[in-house]
Amino acid sequence: MAHFSHAYAQGCSIYFSVASTGRTLGDRLKRYDDLWNDALEACMKADGALSHHHGIGMLKAKWMETELGGASPLLKGLKRAIDPKGIMNPGKLGI
Repeated sequence: MAHFSHAYAQGCSIYFSVASTGRTLGDRLKRYDDLWNDALEACMKADGALSHHHGIGMLKAKWMETELGGASPLLKGLKRAIDPKGIMNPGKLGI
């Protein structure tokens, strides 16, 4: 299921809800992850955006560099300058 929200000149934000089942919890989690992976790969191939004002989050983290394009080195440089010990949100922002 999905609904459109937050209309912009470039398009709308689409909020998806996913429901599925499986024999075990592991089956259900793998199906969930596979669904999101396929959807986000399709989004990136279509030059879509991963997010609007909610940010990327852990689910979408592996696509962050693609989303940011050439801005990724700048963001990483700023993070290193502001947080040289890596204590603020460790593992986030692709760092």
